[in-house]
Amino acid sequence: IGVIHKTAMFLAVAKAEEKPSLGALIGPAFKLFIPVFVVGILSGLFIFGGDVAFIIPGIIIGIFVSFAAYEVVFEGKRTVSAINSSVTIIGQNFSEVFVRMIVIYGLALLLNIASLVLQTVFNDSQIMVMSISLAGTIIQAIFGWVTLAYMYLVYKEARAMTDFSKPASITWMWVTAII
Repeated sequence: IGVIHKTAMFLAVAKAEEKPSLGALIGPAFKLFIPVFVVGILSGLFIFGGDVAFIIPGIIIGIFVSFAAYEVVFEGKRTVSAINSSVTIIGQNFSEVFVRMIVIYGLALLLNIASLVLQTVFNDSQIMVMSISLAGTIIQAIFGWVTLAYMYLVYKEARAMTDFSKPASITWMWVTAII
């Protein structure tokens, strides 16, 4: 269900100007279930292998495969091809993409920290803690959509600047994950 939901959200953001119906999003999301799921599993194995090899390689691999699902949904790529395209896009635009990821995920972290601090400050009042928790949940849901739209725009911009005649190798990810 999560894979279908994620894919439908990608399509909703990409087709926002068309104002698609829920059915127009769910149908294609079901058709893309297997390729998005397989890319997610393969990416997860790469990340897990990198995490086992001292965490930092897992974070780096996570950054490099972050556009693989986008490649499946929007470009029709499959499995290793989608991951390879993601690595090529990120590799050729690393600094721009990395800084933008840090900004958006840093904001999400700050929102979570602010919510936890406020809950701690008002720990004596159960009503205040519940109110802050509810407000935090609503803000995080809204911010989730903002993050998704923002990352889609980053993906589109980075993809447009990528020279696919110079593909990147993912051998280093295989080696790191296997080690």
